[in-house]
Amino acid sequence: MRKCSDNSDPSRTCSFLLKKKGFTLAEVFIALILFAATVAIFSETIRNTFIAFEKVEFSDSSSNVQTLVRKEILSILDVDILESGGVMRVRDLDIYWKAEIFPVELLDTWMVSILYESKGSLSSSQQQMDLFLYRPSWSVPEDRMQLKEIRFAEWEDAYQNEI
Repeated sequence: MRKCSDNSDPSRTCSFLLKKKGFTLAEVFIALILFAATVAIFSETIRNTFIAFEKVEFSDSSSNVQTLVRKEILSILDVDILESGGVMRVRDLDIYWKAEIFPVELLDTWMVSILYESKGSLSSSQQQMDLFLYRPSWSVPEDRMQLKEIRFAEWEDAYQNEI
């Protein structure tokens, strides 16, 4: 071995000459374990991100279908057409809908219960939505007056029963 330039102790060798270059087996294993743990954590995070994205995308498409059905139904001016239902084609979905109309306790207010089913190449779903409409365009003034008289009679009977 080569001696250090310091000649004070001739039996002593320089420490930098004794050091070996490279990593020990334990250091390599620790590095591999840390790397594997990091990859596992990031892959799980990425998987969860994709799952969340798919859920948001499905929810968004479901919300879009509901909005389109509501727009279609609110644009109909004839009550008979509204109650008979219809079919809409949106992208790869066929949407079948049917509406039922019910008067409610409030004057000139109607509840429209809509049952719609979307059938696509990959999935099919059936949903219901209820809309409350005040003086819809398809309501006839004579019907509104008749409903108004019925409601007033019901209220008067209820008032008489309380006395």
